[in-house]
Amino acid sequence: MGLIVDTCEFVDLERQGGTPATIIHRYATHQDYGVSTMTIAELQHGVRRADGERRRRFREQFLRDVLKSFPIYPLDSGIALRLGDLDAELQMLGRKRQIPDLIIAATALELGYEVATRNVDHFSHIPGLRIATPLPIVS
Repeated sequence: MGLIVDTCEFVDLERQGGTPATIIHRYATHQDYGVSTMTIAELQHGVRRADGERRRRFREQFLRDVLKSFPIYPLDSGIALRLGDLDAELQMLGRKRQIPDLIIAATALELGYEVATRNVDHFSHIPGLRIATPLPIVS
């Protein structure tokens, strides 16, 4: 089973001083990993909004590590069509979601992957989407 990593997973790691490789250890039962182009955009947003030069440099390096470590899945026509369907369906059900979350979800659905996220509420009502559970941390 493959895994699309939500932005919040990387943000939590960055704030803890971790590295993107930690994701692979947290979700070691998955064979394939990747991120949506939306996650790259959100991480770059964080780089530009960093409060201070030191933090900005750390975030820049963190983002470079993500880019080197994970395949990036672009918003292609299949994902875009899935996104449009999801957005319409959820709105009709009264469960509107933010477009960035829907792009990440549509990417996972189109690939047949799960989503790694701590923001379960953002993704829990998306039809057909599976949310991955991290392995317990062993000390």
